[in-house]
Amino acid sequence: MRDYLYIPLGGSRVKSKAQLYFNLWFVFIVSGLWHGASWNFVIWGAFHGFFLILDRLFLLNI
Repeated sequence: MRDYLYIPLGGSRVKSKAQLYFNLWFVFIVSGLWHGASWNFVIWGAFHGFFLILDRLFLLNI
C-alpha cells in the first residue's frame, strides 16, 4: 500500500497537513477494501485511518 498508493499520492511530503491527513485516511480505506469487499472492512479502514490522523494531530506534537 505504501509503495503503490501512499507515496504516489505524495506521502508525507505534501504541501498541506490536510492533504497528508486525506492521504492517510484514503490509504486505510483502500486497505480495508483490499481485505474484503464488505462494508465492515471499509468501516474498519476508515476507523483506523481516523485514529492514525488523531495520533498525528495530538500525540506526535507532545
